[in-house]
Amino acid sequence: MNNYINEVHKIVRQTKHHKITLVATGDDTPIRGNLIDSGDDEVDRAFEDEMLGRMHRGDIWAWATVTIQVELKDGTQSEIECLSGCSYKDSNDFIKNSGYYQTMVEACFKNIEDAQEELEYLT
Repeated sequence: MNNYINEVHKIVRQTKHHKITLVATGDDTPIRGNLIDSGDDEVDRAFEDEMLGRMHRGDIWAWATVTIQVELKDGTQSEIECLSGCSYKDSNDFIKNSGYYQTMVEACFKNIEDAQEELEYLT
């Protein structure tokens, strides 16, 4: 029986101007051959087995697709960035240790800024 959780939502930050949300969903990409390539097949297989066990126990963070959404509070803009093939302890581990979280948030803000500049240009 698979106890896999479908999604985990976390509001990471809210200010009077914006909200940043992280959503982790199950990743459909096969773990075998995609999780790690250490050069040692036994090490790779053991790590894959560990992550498959975590998945079987319902741990979405064993193998997830992470979506970061930045929403302006006035409702005028919202942008998302997605990353598949994520394997972390939990959302805090992803935020603090992945190296991807900050880049994804910055990309969302940049896309919002670009869209606002384009809108101003067109009006």
